[in-house]
Parts: sequence; C-alpha cells; structure tokens
Amino acid sequence: MKPFKTWAKHEYSKKQRIIAVVFGGIVFWIVAPFLIIIASSYIDQWFHLPLFRFGLKNSLIGFLLIVLGWLFANWTVKVQFSLGRGTPIPLMATQKLVVKGPYAFCRNPMTLGTATFYIGIAIWIGSLSAL
Repeated sequence: MKPFKTWAKHEYSKKQRIIAVVFGGIVFWIVAPFLIIIASSYIDQWFHLPLFRFGLKNSLIGFLLIVLGWLFANWTVKVQFSLGRGTPIPLMATQKLVVKGPYAFCRNPMTLGTATFYIGIAIWIGSLSAL
C-alpha cells in the first residue's frame, strides 16, 4: 500500500498534465466515438436491431446532448487541472480534493458528461446497440 501512497503524492508538471489531457481527449472524444459508431452498426446488423430515426429530431437531440456532455466533461477537466492540480486520468490524479465547479452539483461529473456525450452519439446515429 505504501508504494501507491507515494505514487499518488507525486505532482506532475503542467506540461506533463497538458500532454495527458490532450492524449485523453483524443482517446475519449475521437477514438471512442468512432469505435462506437463502427461497432454499433455491425452489432445492429448482427442482431437485426432496427434503427430509430425520426429525421431532424435525431440530429437535433443528438447534437444537443453531444455538445452539453462535451462541455460539462471538459469543465470537469479544467477544474481538475487548475484547482486539483491533476487530470481525470488516474495515473495523474488530482493533488487536492475538488468540491467546486461541477463537483458542487454532481458526485462524478466526468462520468455524467461523458455518458451524455456518448448517448448523444447513439441518438444521432439512431442505434439501439450504441445506447
């Protein structure tokens, strides 16, 4: 247990934290949505799941959820980076307990924002398996 406590107390430089946040952003905001879109199309076909398409409504609701989820999750990243002196990536955990910003409204705002973002993608493409 002692090595983990020592490791958790390590404070990373601003440059290291920026690199981690950029890498995490690429993975969670570009790679994961791309994989969700590709995988859900195969899963929908495999299980013969119908697409739910309501024309412009899918696009509007999906886009709204994507934007709101992305903004909320990135607000969390900003607060963790500036107030907590860390990142959402567990390898570079925050150095201080953060109770301001989105954490004043929600226990885990990063999860809420990311889930809202991914649900928006599922609605936008009209895929049951992506939900």
